[in-house]
Amino acid sequence: MTRTPSAIRTRSNRGVAISERDLNRLRLLGRWHSLTAEHIVRSEQPSTLWSPTQHSAQSPEARAKFGRAVEAAKRRLRTLKAIEDDPGIGLGPLLGTALASNGATAYFASRIGARTAGLPWNLRNAINPNICQHAWMAADIGMALESAGYRVLSEREIATGIDRHADEITAQLESEDTANGRSTGKRPDVAILAPNEAEYIAIEVERDTDRSISVYEQKLSAYASNASIRAVWYICASKTTAKRVADGATRVFKSPGNFPLRIMTIPQINCLHFLDVSNLSERAKRDLEAMRPGPAVSALSERAETSLGTATPAVDEFADDGLSTNDVSPVSQR
Repeated sequence: MTRTPSAIRTRSNRGVAISERDLNRLRLLGRWHSLTAEHIVRSEQPSTLWSPTQHSAQSPEARAKFGRAVEAAKRRLRTLKAIEDDPGIGLGPLLGTALASNGATAYFASRIGARTAGLPWNLRNAINPNICQHAWMAADIGMALESAGYRVLSEREIATGIDRHADEITAQLESEDTANGRSTGKRPDVAILAPNEAEYIAIEVERDTDRSISVYEQKLSAYASNASIRAVWYICASKTTAKRVADGATRVFKSPGNFPLRIMTIPQINCLHFLDVSNLSERAKRDLEAMRPGPAVSALSERAETSLGTATPAVDEFADDGLSTNDVSPVSQR
């Protein structure tokens, strides 16, 4: 007889054996804020299969197998959520769920789940469902880069300054914005860390189509003043968003220069923002050269001064720089 989730919940959690796969999934959830079951299953597959075109080209049998894997993952996640709460021995549900704004179920690691999986962060037992789709886009980009061999920092790692291995991150991940006479810190959504652990590529993922252009101005101004930043990538879900970012960049960087800003558009396909790392623009590929593990020349010695008025990007640097690996149309300028 099939047990319902409520039946599982009334049993002692001592009967639930936690596997290494369970722990890896909890680590994934804790690191990326939240994920769907599809994200989790895809992370366990070869990265060559992540592309929507690859997935759609698979045989009906392969797609059916993936669907069965997703359903199996959902059943297991429900079991981990239904573990009986027993504060006396420090056990309870290892994860929670929330309904994202697009109607999809978001899974996230609970405080007990994070502790069980050995994560270095003190997580909450609830999340804001309104930011789930943004978190999933960041995870899509981060996991694609990580599968290509780069050291990636998630938003949680950036915000806490502690990576998933409990090591302190020494890079200057917060950039100072002094607009309007006030000083505020700006942090990227994802970062690619160089082997010297001092420099990085700051990545912003953008889904909003109506965010104020001044927001982009402030963030770009802050990034331009941070000498630890090797390059800034804005990865946008639409051309509309990409154009607004480019407009903000035009206001900040008014004359030609060499600030490395890349704007890409990657529309969502099958609930996935797929970054094809092998098909980036030549400028983005050059950015990545210094991020590869192994001996590398310091980017700080190569990059010119970035204070406003001394080093500013040429308009074509961010207007025509292969706005997307999937969409080569340039962003128009005002």
